[in-house]
Amino acid sequence: MTYFLDLMYQLLASPRQALRTVTRGEKLRQAALLWLFVVFLLSLSSLLEGPGLGVRFFVSAVVLGLALFLHSAVIDYCAGFLGGRGTAKGITAGFMAAAFPYAFSVFGGLLQMIAGAGAGALETALFLWSFALDVLAISENYGFSTGKALGVALIPAVLFALFFLCLFAAGLAAAVSGLAQMQDFAAVEGVLQSI
Repeated sequence: MTYFLDLMYQLLASPRQALRTVTRGEKLRQAALLWLFVVFLLSLSSLLEGPGLGVRFFVSAVVLGLALFLHSAVIDYCAGFLGGRGTAKGITAGFMAAAFPYAFSVFGGLLQMIAGAGAGALETALFLWSFALDVLAISENYGFSTGKALGVALIPAVLFALFFLCLFAAGLAAAVSGLAQMQDFAAVEGVLQSI
């Protein structure tokens, strides 16, 4: 319990040192406890709608856990390809710890209820803070400079955007081809009617 509280304090006071300890020491159990605490708070903050707390927590833990492992695998592969010397276990622990800012998202609902606005700005700030912690985790786990770690962190987003851009281009090409075939068919139909 003491390490759990110390980790939360270190992530606020000196995040680089905290993530160095978590990633290089492969503190997966401690980071997993922190991550589960954050998932619990996220489940608790959205309890007003939908299923009960237990179901919401279980579903959130499974879905977010799968996303976390997929994200860790992609980053580990990309970092290894670029010469990183860290481990998949270390980066997974680092990403779990980097989810810590989302614990403050419970204040977003409170801010929405009190002021009627501001929750979006808070969520954006928490996302940016968590992304900065992700970059620090990559930097500390693989021994990269901050710039190289930022590049590695952006690779999945770029690949995701390219995938959807290719899907859009394929859909657009299919639509244009379909329109061209319809025009050819209309021309043939016009010739047949004139005969």
